[in-house]
Amino acid sequence: MAMCTLCHGHGKVIRRHPCPVCHDHKKVREACHNCGGKAWIETFPIEVKCQECDAMGVAEYDCKHCGGSGGVPVEETCSDCHGSGTLPD
Repeated sequence: MAMCTLCHGHGKVIRRHPCPVCHDHKKVREACHNCGGKAWIETFPIEVKCQECDAMGVAEYDCKHCGGSGGVPVEETCSDCHGSGTLPD
């Protein structure tokens, strides 16, 4: 028996799957971190437009679930050796 070259004898491989939160887009739209979604910053005695979200109240940020990579690692059984770590000669 020879060691499997795909999983290097471990029987498992790590594959990248699309992130279930951002769906491989890397960014998510959420309430602005600067103004809390209000679109305006209160500065006594006036309010000013939030620059971070361009007064929209929502901004795009890196997805926290995947760290902005768009994918998450998932451990799967090796498709070549079916988890044994070895291949028949």
